[in-house]
Amino acid sequence: MNVLLFVTSFLTILALLTYAKIDSFRYFSGIEAQFERYMEQIEQVYSNQIAEKWYKTTKANTSDGHGRRPPDASPRLSFAVLIDSNLRAQNQDLYDNTMIWAKSLMTVLYKDRPFFKEASQKSPHFLTEILEGLGRAVDQLPAEQKKQLKNAADLTNLKLDSNIDTSFYLMLKGCQREESKMGLVPLNQSNFVSLDGNDSDYEDDNIEEAKEYTGGKGYDSLLNYITLQKSTKVRVYLASFPVLQAISGQAAFARSIIEARTSIYQTIKNASPIPDDTSTQFQAVVQGYISGANTKFLDFTVTKTNPAQYN
Repeated sequence: MNVLLFVTSFLTILALLTYAKIDSFRYFSGIEAQFERYMEQIEQVYSNQIAEKWYKTTKANTSDGHGRRPPDASPRLSFAVLIDSNLRAQNQDLYDNTMIWAKSLMTVLYKDRPFFKEASQKSPHFLTEILEGLGRAVDQLPAEQKKQLKNAADLTNLKLDSNIDTSFYLMLKGCQREESKMGLVPLNQSNFVSLDGNDSDYEDDNIEEAKEYTGGKGYDSLLNYITLQKSTKVRVYLASFPVLQAISGQAAFARSIIEARTSIYQTIKNASPIPDDTSTQFQAVVQGYISGANTKFLDFTVTKTNPAQYN
């Protein structure tokens, strides 16, 4: 009897343990199945987000040129050649021309500002010193930090000589009130990494980027008008008024160019496709106002993008 009771008890315990194992197996199998389904859903959501982002940032390259802008042109003045020693060595003409237009642009924007007047009194060539100082500052950076210089805003983290550093910082920062009342804000080194784009591959993204640096009631940031894209030409059809004034040398010429491109846009905005000679006609009109400029570094491509968004 004792042996039979023992065997019966043992079999009962074994059966309970087996049932518990089976129940546990079912539970964890269910959890595993739910986890797999959850991960599949997460993966699908992620894939959808990637697809949506691609859709929003990619435009068809249509026959009339409405989508992509010319790859070597930008509405902004590129400072890439000023900070890239390899690019400088390859294209001295581009470097020399960029120096001229950059100094002209900075003068157009800030000639009436007290900090500009003070700096020019101390050193009549302080703009040249700033632009040449940018190249020297970047040349001294480690290779990894050079790679991080993707956006114009990254220039705020370059350290220039003390006599020109403050002036350039005020240009980059912009101001919503008189700079005499404004204390300099210490630069955040974490911002050295690319801020927002990099400048975009597409025309309309440049509009959103420019809004970030607007100076409000004071004066605009230089970041509104420059880029670090390795573009070799300024896109005249979409360039801002200050950039056009810097290139043409006169505010009246810049206004005339804006009037001309506005008229062209009104003519072609509903055309499909854009007439082949439209860009050529625009170039002919513009060259009457920029006879002294080097047209090798200008792009006259006309698209259906409304240039009024860039004025």
